[in-house]
Amino acid sequence: MRTSVLLFASAAALGLTLGPMATALAQQPEGWYVEGAGGVNWMEDMDFAIEDPGDPDEVFSTEYDTGFAVSGRVGYAFGNGFRVDGEVAYRQNDFDTINIDGESVGSPAYDGDVSSWAFMLNGLYDISTGTSLTPYVGVGVGAVIVDFDGNLEGTSLSGDDTVFAAQGIAGLAYEFSPNLSAIVDYRYLRGFDVDAQVAQDGGETGFYRDDYANHTVMAGLRYTFVPPPAPPPAPVVVAPVAETAFIVFFDWDRADLTPEANLVLDDVVVVANQSGYASVRLDGYTDLSGSAQYNLGLSERRANSVANGLIARGIAPDEIVIRAFGEENPLVPTPDGVREPQNRRVEIFLI
Repeated sequence: MRTSVLLFASAAALGLTLGPMATALAQQPEGWYVEGAGGVNWMEDMDFAIEDPGDPDEVFSTEYDTGFAVSGRVGYAFGNGFRVDGEVAYRQNDFDTINIDGESVGSPAYDGDVSSWAFMLNGLYDISTGTSLTPYVGVGVGAVIVDFDGNLEGTSLSGDDTVFAAQGIAGLAYEFSPNLSAIVDYRYLRGFDVDAQVAQDGGETGFYRDDYANHTVMAGLRYTFVPPPAPPPAPVVVAPVAETAFIVFFDWDRADLTPEANLVLDDVVVVANQSGYASVRLDGYTDLSGSAQYNLGLSERRANSVANGLIARGIAPDEIVIRAFGEENPLVPTPDGVREPQNRRVEIFLI
């Protein structure tokens, strides 16, 4: 009993300790899964006293060979590391040694086995490592049906009993794909207060009660029913905005329109009247000579100068948008302080 409590407590403590770290590492799969596994098991010795009035001090104990185990599970993973599953497992062990009042009788003289069916509900936690390897821990509760079938030269051990059971689980999964994983784990199963019957020649019958304790190592496969990824949303097609650009240049530290700039504005108005534009955007710039604060104001004055020229040519003021950038976005990159004529400009966009 103490062994089982320690195992269950250790499994729970490990899950609680690593849980927050695991959640931060990777998202866990979500969905239904099935598992099938098989392996070996070791039964702990069972010791009991025969309730025989003729020999109340007779002690009957049993030891067992290594046996086999198979199991199937159906479960659901919640996507946050936690999952639950229902498990059906079969285990079988042959009798190895029988001890009656301290005298050992080997297996050649004793024929029989102990088998069990376990029906468990398990809660598990997958500890994400950010890789294909995922450790997991868990605990389970349920019922186990233990069946005894043995005979020793006139003394039989028989009967079956259904008792409450609990188990601790620790294992490792390796993911081949989002759907398929290999698993290997250790399970400590304990059924509490199992009753059996001992019958002897001459009609004497005794009963015993002890825990059924089993250590199992199994390997198998897990198939997760991961839904296919949702198709990506259809791309939103945005019709391109027709945009026509012009550019006018300015003398150093000036915001008045040059003769060349006025010729450009004449072309802007002609195109605007033909294209059915919605608005006119004016982006003002300077070169990198002078302070940034002064140049920001200068770029705005240049854009306003162009706006006034367009308004004088019939463009409505509410159709004009002015933006001032100062030294930003130079047409010709230069070191600070350089007077570059192509950077002293206003860009005109008909949108």
